[in-house]
Amino acid sequence: MSKFIKIMSLLLISATMFVFSPFAENVMAQSVAANATIVINNKPYVPKNTIISVDNRLLLPFREISEAIGATVDWDNDTRRILTTYGNSYSLMYIDNPTVTFGTYTVDSTNTMRWNSDAQALALDVAPRIINNLTYIPLRTFAETLGADVLWTQQTRTAHINIDPPIPPSATLPADDPSTSGNNPPSTSTTQDKPANYGEIFNDTYFRIMSSEAVMNMYQDSKSRPFAFVLYDSSLDSSKRIVPGLMTSAQKLTYRIFGVDMNDQSNKDSDNDWLRAFFNASSTVDPTLYFVHSKSKVEQMQSLTDLKAVENALVKFQAQVETGFDYGDFNDTTYFKSKSDSFIQQQIDDGKEFIIALYDKTEDNSKYYMPFIKSAAENRKVEVYGLDINRYPKFYNNITCLKDYRYEDLPAMILVYYNLNDIRSYPQPPTLDRAKGYIDEFNANKFSTGSSSGYGDVIDSKNIYVNSDIAELKKRFDKGEEFVIFLYDSANADYKTMVEDFVYNASTSNTVKYSDIVLYGVNRNSNRYKNNLYNENFSWLGIDSLLKYSNPIVVYVKNKSTTYSDIFTSKTYNAAFDKVTDLMY
Repeated sequence: MSKFIKIMSLLLISATMFVFSPFAENVMAQSVAANATIVINNKPYVPKNTIISVDNRLLLPFREISEAIGATVDWDNDTRRILTTYGNSYSLMYIDNPTVTFGTYTVDSTNTMRWNSDAQALALDVAPRIINNLTYIPLRTFAETLGADVLWTQQTRTAHINIDPPIPPSATLPADDPSTSGNNPPSTSTTQDKPANYGEIFNDTYFRIMSSEAVMNMYQDSKSRPFAFVLYDSSLDSSKRIVPGLMTSAQKLTYRIFGVDMNDQSNKDSDNDWLRAFFNASSTVDPTLYFVHSKSKVEQMQSLTDLKAVENALVKFQAQVETGFDYGDFNDTTYFKSKSDSFIQQQIDDGKEFIIALYDKTEDNSKYYMPFIKSAAENRKVEVYGLDINRYPKFYNNITCLKDYRYEDLPAMILVYYNLNDIRSYPQPPTLDRAKGYIDEFNANKFSTGSSSGYGDVIDSKNIYVNSDIAELKKRFDKGEEFVIFLYDSANADYKTMVEDFVYNASTSNTVKYSDIVLYGVNRNSNRYKNNLYNENFSWLGIDSLLKYSNPIVVYVKNKSTTYSDIFTSKTYNAAFDKVTDLMY
């Protein structure tokens, strides 16, 4: 999602760790050298050891990359354990074990490590393994374990790793603190330590507190409007610890969940009688999360201390609700057909134009994003060919034009045109609208319908606004020019309209007279400007914290600096217009 659903990173360990085994020998036989570039905090980094590809997964030498970013690696040869620390963060892994435990730690007065109560467990796609006397781990593990941001650019086969300076571990605990410490792996269960947001339960954008009666009425209409809600008691310690975390998860996933507080005297226990048709009331713990698919299907999730598991459950439910397809549904439909690599190559040989959904049905990301692709195909009534690389692992040998497409971020939508040089690929469509947008792009650019090099660009007849390439605007920035950028995604029609309204206000204003072109549109969905698709091209603007939002972003640039930047909505674009006008005049 990853999205929301965000995923992971890389790592290694040295030759002194190597323990010969039949498993290691087998992996060595399967691995091949991979062509890839590493950039750490915007600086190219050339590993001394080979980057490896195993079963189409990019693996990197663990210790070397860890130390390159400033992390410390500790290897225990007896247990084959890898402990990595970066500031006050740690990750704990074992060779041939796909589970990684991570969190933060403190040190006591004797300088002994003690794990904090925020420990989480995560299952890696590929377990840490020994290859050519080195320990390797798959790309995208650091983001989840040590807080780095990792971006993979397929076109240039470049992995960008960005990580903030480390936060040093505090040393406030006494030496006799009873917490688990030393080499013992931490538990993922909560302790008696109160989280920083303990007891902060309130309404916000993605957490709405409702009455038990209101939720009961929503249940009556759940066939057309499925929803998720948490039943809790704000007077209980368990809810005070857990519900704030659920609120944070909902905000991060931009998916609304509802809350029913049974400590509110207006809520009646009898309003929850409809739940007892599905579950034994005596087995309910506080708090409990419910997924209401319909009046005949309600799912219950208890023991909510593992927020990662909660987020995964919310992601699955969100995919089902928004697409109409179940999480992990790869079955053929009218507009989605699973095909072989030989079939797809034959379509290419015949000069056909079509869309490929490249996926791996064994991976969680494919299980999550594929329903979006299938639903978009149904909505647009365009057939999409699904190619499961788990079933056809050598697809790149059999499909000539895809020989360089060995994706890390599956699933990917590949738009195949009559001119094979125009093939476009988009990994992990983050929303249903985005998947529909890719199909619209395909339809607009097919040979039979002609080419539209600027799909979805905002058009302005007043000549005060122009669509541009973020790389070209970087040159204007370096020259100290003054201008405004509208960063938007035309795959969402509402967002495109917002920018159009903004430009219209500028062109018709009686108080503002724009001279020359000072308004530039950066459309992430434009075929014309491929540089606009990749977040690393925006780093010079200093708006990394805003790029996580899907709403349009307005940026005012002057004298080689970003003077103003903000996201805007259909209700706030006039305010943004006034703000920019004040800055410019």
